[in-house]
Amino acid sequence: MVVAADGTVVHFRKGAPGVRLCGERGEMAFDYGKGWRLWQQVEGPAGSAVAELDWPQPQFNVPYGAVYCVDDVMRCLAGEMEEPKNSGRRVGVALEVEVALKVSAAQGGERVELPLQDRSLGLNYDWFR
Repeated sequence: MVVAADGTVVHFRKGAPGVRLCGERGEMAFDYGKGWRLWQQVEGPAGSAVAELDWPQPQFNVPYGAVYCVDDVMRCLAGEMEEPKNSGRRVGVALEVEVALKVSAAQGGERVELPLQDRSLGLNYDWFR
């Protein structure tokens, strides 16, 4: 799970394909072999072009997720963090956002208000993809 500075939460399902996020000035992608990668529109002598830039630290290193989890717990115990980055509350929020994305897609991209009122909604995974 990734939590952005503005509170946006993104959940990654184990075994899912890499993530690619595109914006107006570039894109970022998660590559399981290399970690996060960043491409941005830059101006050069020949005009505008897309260039791969160094990912700002810290970089997520695979497969050390358990190490980061233990570090979060230790930092919480030391009073340096309020809650682990992968806490149950944050996972719950991420799952609700994932369900809302599914509902929005089913409604043709309509905006879906959170928290969801229908608590019977769920997700069906194709585990054998």
